Amino acid sequence: MIRERIEERHGGYSRRCLLLLPENGAARHLLLVLHGCGGTASWMAVETAMEAHASAAGVVLAFPEATRADMSRPSHFLNNPPCWDDGAQRPRPKPAPASDDAPWLCGLADRLRNRFGMEPLPVLAGFSNGAGMIAAAIVHGGGRFGGAAFVCGYPRRPPLAPLAPVRSLFLMGAVDPLVPWEGGRTVLPWHPDAIEVPPMAERIGQWAAAVGAGEARTSGHEHSDWQEWIHPGPRGEPTVTVRRIVGLGHHWPGGRGQWTDPASGSRRDDIDAAAVILDHFGMK
Repeated sequence: MIRERIEERHGGYSRRCLLLLPENGAARHLLLVLHGCGGTASWMAVETAMEAHASAAGVVLAFPEATRADMSRPSHFLNNPPCWDDGAQRPRPKPAPASDDAPWLCGLADRLRNRFGMEPLPVLAGFSNGAGMIAAAIVHGGGRFGGAAFVCGYPRRPPLAPLAPVRSLFLMGAVDPLVPWEGGRTVLPWHPDAIEVPPMAERIGQWAAAVGAGEARTSGHEHSDWQEWIHPGPRGEPTVTVRRIVGLGHHWPGGRGQWTDPASGSRRDDIDAAAVILDHFGMK
């Protein structure tokens, strides 16, 4: 795919986004993919291995980059990590003051969609802190987005009002030590004090209700690698789909394995989240 770097001013900061464009010029879909705390746009483009699937499907991949607490210094995973303002009440890490991430992401999606003349609404995908950020963008942006894929992350704040009916997919680790399925207290790499994590079924249920979906039902599809259930929409359509992946810790399934910290738990390299997401949202 053809690489292009976008740099634009927003909220007093230089904001960056890495674009991967189909080489044949046939741009039919737009997928924005957000890294987690400590990541970068380039790191995420490699880790997700999205490029292997997107080019032939005519998918434009956009990898925006978060701000960091000290924008005068380069990013560093522990000492100056990029971080999205996703609404979490964590002591550290923090984005730059007044980073204004949600409006920037919504505006970026609009500009890219207009540039390529795309009819389908763009889809958002995010890992960890990036998953929290796509929820914040949807809360801010109304009906701008046609889909949301949460990978090892969740809406950091329960929606306080009904949202646009955005079709959503949750790919969650059954043994994720940083986002434990049952909720509870966990310690992040950047601060010694534990933070409280809500039970995932509860928070996903709140999200489902906000986007107009009903109570969870088993999907009827049995699979040895995950448990799956759906929150159906008004006509029974699978508005929110949840997969709790057996043996997965805090990693992008099928990623390149660039992050090897034992505190993040076990990987699942035999499940390709990139392919699952593109297929789920009809981009293959």
